Amino acid sequence: MNVAEEANKLLPTIIDSETRLDSNVGLNNTFTYIYTLTNYSFDEIDASILEQNLSPKVLNNYCSSSDMKQFVDHGVTVNFRYLGKSGKQILNLSHQPSDCKNG
Repeated sequence: MNVAEEANKLLPTIIDSETRLDSNVGLNNTFTYIYTLTNYSFDEIDASILEQNLSPKVLNNYCSSSDMKQFVDHGVTVNFRYLGKSGKQILNLSHQPSDCKNG
């Protein structure tokens, strides 16, 4: 929870032309990043295609990024929640250390 609280002081922040990181939540050994896809509403995007495109990248980042190492090493599940521009959830990707080849 302390990590989320500190990180939230710097948010929201623009990740790229379509993605904004709005907040983080830490609770019960789970950390959640909450993103908004600023150019799309829930009805304008196919969640299954978004998942196909994002999931491998998100998993690779979770398993190999130095920023994520403390989560993996401490058994923290990380959720990557994507909301549409109106705030409705489009997709939630969840990873835990056992998802990593060395985890």
